[in-house]
Formats: sequence, C-alpha cells, structure tokens
Amino acid sequence: MASARLFFAADFQDLQGRAPAEVKERGSFVALSEDEGKSWRFKKLPGTLPHENPKNLGGATTLGYSAARQAPNGMIHLITTMNNPCLHLEFNEAWILSATTPIRAQATRSGCAPTRLGSLPLRRPR
Repeated sequence: MASARLFFAADFQDLQGRAPAEVKERGSFVALSEDEGKSWRFKKLPGTLPHENPKNLGGATTLGYSAARQAPNGMIHLITTMNNPCLHLEFNEAWILSATTPIRAQATRSGCAPTRLGSLPLRRPR
C-alpha cells in the first residue's frame, strides 16, 4: 500500500466450509497490518456472493481467486471470481481501519462494475 501497510484479502473459511475454532465469522474480509504482519486490523466485506458451486464453502460467501490493486488516488480495487456475477469492490485504507459498520454492497448483474464500499479521508501515520 502507499502507506507501507501490508494488505490481505481472504475468506474466513476454506473450500469445505471449515475455519479455525476461534473464527466465528463467515464470508470474506480485508485486513491491514502496520507492523509487517505481526498484527492485523480486519474488516468483514459486505455484499460478497456465494461460490458458483453451492456445495463449496458450506454456503458462505467467497472472494474466489481475487486480485487487488491500489490506484494512485488511494482507492483499493478488489476483483472477485468464482461467484456470479464477479464483483469489483472499491474502498480505501481509512475505511478498513475505521470502526464503522460495513455498509451493504449491491452486486451488479452486468459483470464487474465497481461497488464503492467506503471512502474516508486517509490520515497518514506520523
């Protein structure tokens, strides 16, 4: 990331729907680390969709094979696959770090049109 933080996006569960005992969430998340991965700030992603094969993930939503990139304006673009339609989610680091409850995203039926999840002013660490 432009801030030098590490970014991570994943599902809470594996393909069979299993998760570590301490993980109570289902679905997908994004996370940032300010200490080279020693600790992470997680945010559950709203609006993700189930796997295209309903038998996978125990019915939970997924990012599938995903790709992410931060644009010059600081917005992070996350593209999902293995769901229909694929999703293009857009948010910034400040949204991930904020305490706000994730808003509900709207999936588009026309393909990977961006869904803006959150954009807050980014305060750079001093």
